[in-house]
Amino acid sequence: MKTGLRSQHSPEGSEAPGVQRRRCGDPLQAGGAAGGGAAGRRRGARRADRSRRRLPGVDGGQGDRPRGGRAAARAGRHPRARQRTGADGVGGLRLRDQGGRGRRSHHDRRHAAELRPADHHRPRAGGQAGRRRRAAVGGHRLLGRGGARQHGGAGGAAPGRGVRLQVLPRPLRGRRVPAPRHPAELAAALAEQARLGALAVVHAEDPAVLDTAPQVPGVRYRDFLASRPDGAESAAVAGLLECARRTGARVHVLHVSSAAVLPLLRRARADGVRVSAETCPHYLTLTADQVPDGDTAFKCCPPIRDTANRELLWQALADGEFAAVVSDHSPSTPDRKLLPRHGGSGDFAAAWGGVASLQLGLPAVWTEARRRGHTLTEVARWMSAGPAELVGLAGRKGAIAPGRDADLVAFDPDAEFTVRAERLHHRNPVTPYAGRTLTGQVRTTWLRGQAVDVDGAPRGRQLVRE
Repeated sequence: MKTGLRSQHSPEGSEAPGVQRRRCGDPLQAGGAAGGGAAGRRRGARRADRSRRRLPGVDGGQGDRPRGGRAAARAGRHPRARQRTGADGVGGLRLRDQGGRGRRSHHDRRHAAELRPADHHRPRAGGQAGRRRRAAVGGHRLLGRGGARQHGGAGGAAPGRGVRLQVLPRPLRGRRVPAPRHPAELAAALAEQARLGALAVVHAEDPAVLDTAPQVPGVRYRDFLASRPDGAESAAVAGLLECARRTGARVHVLHVSSAAVLPLLRRARADGVRVSAETCPHYLTLTADQVPDGDTAFKCCPPIRDTANRELLWQALADGEFAAVVSDHSPSTPDRKLLPRHGGSGDFAAAWGGVASLQLGLPAVWTEARRRGHTLTEVARWMSAGPAELVGLAGRKGAIAPGRDADLVAFDPDAEFTVRAERLHHRNPVTPYAGRTLTGQVRTTWLRGQAVDVDGAPRGRQLVRE
């Protein structure tokens, strides 16, 4: 399984529990491209020093405001530039960095690892491998207790099939290690995670299946959907579960979009495999037939699938097969989304993949849940208690109880509103929900007992599991 990994962090945000996942990288490697000679070294040292001053956990840290690419984030052009997020309702697991790739990835999230395909958000240009862009970090990192261990090797399998493993002590150092080339080394990675008691968090799309799927660039959503078939998810999950079965590792499958993986998960659990899974608001509330050609605001990987698939996901959620419903928040600037209304081509193959769901996740899920007879208590369990338990924060987050953080919302379950992109609190207000009428509106949000001002400075802080 070709994977890339992001460290999993838990800084508090406007929702409870607040968890963000970010790309791994070395924020202190800025000097590496500063140029040759003493002048280049001095420039690199200054860049590293500036990075240190921005980052919590490093001398001079300035708190936990995430940042993206320096100039681009300040100008609001970086696809992961910080969002001025509004209330996300009863919590929801906050995914995706709103600050940038490679920044603050050295924080101590000691018991989690995340494996992702190297081209998770990247364009797939007509199936031509030579034109496909690789992710910034093409391996993965295991974060857990104990000393640093590095596993690597050239291996003999075909290029592009490898994983990279790194186990780091506290604090994380951002070092890179050679990428193993054989799928068997995924089992080695999971065996090490089992030893550490760590959680492997996996984006499940098998690149071998994706490489054989038809790659047709253009504006037709059905062509994009055919390029990311159900089989890519089920093949990746099947391979992961087999490795987990042999090693005893605990694994978690991210953003399940395909109901085809559900029987695999059921059988694995029956066999004693420690596996959990999640799904997302856009997979529960949107369907492929609702996606207009060229409207790349709907593009995400894995993709939004058909209506029958959506109903099977809802049934699995009702049956308790998903540990959580998470935002999978992945914002992007309009130019990266290639939206026609912003002068873009509307090419699904080339556009940025990801849906900005942080602000609208709760009302979107509540709208569909209510139609199906589910209660607000169930939604709170899916979007707040479940994520808190999953990441080991149930003692502080996810419930209204003495001793827990007072992360609350005043929610009007009967209020209806029409989504207007320009009124969102996102810095880049790109959303597939534009023009849709949703039910349920957040009136006020409290973070640790203090009302949140969406126009004020962020007050979140890093959470470390005890």
